[in-house]
Amino acid sequence: MTGVLAAGSAGSPPRAARPARVLGALAAGGAALLAGWHGCIAEVVLCYLVSSAGYGFAMAALPRLVNQAGPVERSGSANSVNTVSRVLGGALGSAVVAGGGGFGAAFWLAAGVAAVGGGLAVFGGLRGNAASAVHP
Repeated sequence: MTGVLAAGSAGSPPRAARPARVLGALAAGGAALLAGWHGCIAEVVLCYLVSSAGYGFAMAALPRLVNQAGPVERSGSANSVNTVSRVLGGALGSAVVAGGGGFGAAFWLAAGVAAVGGGLAVFGGLRGNAASAVHP
């Protein structure tokens, strides 16, 4: 429910960058807490509340940001890359758990990826039209 509430507050495209910046703190922080603090159900629920708020912001904002970064005629392809990336991330996390890395390792990986994504949103990200950088 926390993710749904966070996603609903993402708003229109001009406001989409703000939730993407919140991703770094909430998603990475919640995943890191979950990686090291999952001894009882109350701990897991608390950590999931934090991380799901961050992921809710990100999942609502990313399609908008992807569409804004490129030309309209390529928006379908751009959003498919976004979708494939989400599925690949879930598969990678499952592989880490199944490969013996365990629950903690999977969430440390998730925290790292979320921190990099949040850092890009805050400090680097794409400036201007990404399509013009690829196809001048």
